[in-house]
Amino acid sequence: MTKATGPESELEMYMAVYRTSLPTLTPALNRLSFRYIGKSDQLVTFNGKVIGVSEELLSWNTKDMFIVFTHEVLHYLFHHIGRFRAYSLTERNRKAANLAMDLMVNRCIESVDENKRLLTTQPNGQYSFVLPEGMVELAKVIPPADLAILKQEHLTTELLYKYILEHYEELEEHMDSDPIAG
Repeated sequence: MTKATGPESELEMYMAVYRTSLPTLTPALNRLSFRYIGKSDQLVTFNGKVIGVSEELLSWNTKDMFIVFTHEVLHYLFHHIGRFRAYSLTERNRKAANLAMDLMVNRCIESVDENKRLLTTQPNGQYSFVLPEGMVELAKVIPPADLAILKQEHLTTELLYKYILEHYEELEEHMDSDPIAG
């Protein structure tokens, strides 16, 4: 019997390493599945249960690929997909909601090295969580004075969403062209 090869088996190998690298995410990972989606105009897709991994993402270095996996798993843990699907959102509001959710998830990833509460890394520090180039960061999107006020009000996805809607034109360059699924 020959062993399966190709992108599907490569993804399975990465997932085996990912699962053992981040034991705190095991309960969530047991409820999700990862599937290879081949060539796609999206790096990754997520419908609430299945994370689709594109050919491009599979070509990334392991550390950055794992950060993207973690980003999608955190969307699941924060119930982001369901929370905003319940509303009938316009395209503008969907983009604002997507940016708010991405900012909150990436904020958690950025703070992992500081507080170590959300995720654990391997003892050698191989998977330090620094956002890959191009991922939105709270400090680069929200002006410092506004960010300080938002943090005083206990920063939530919903609070960020409201802020983004109020400052939509200023923040539009950060909007994902592919907002959350309806």
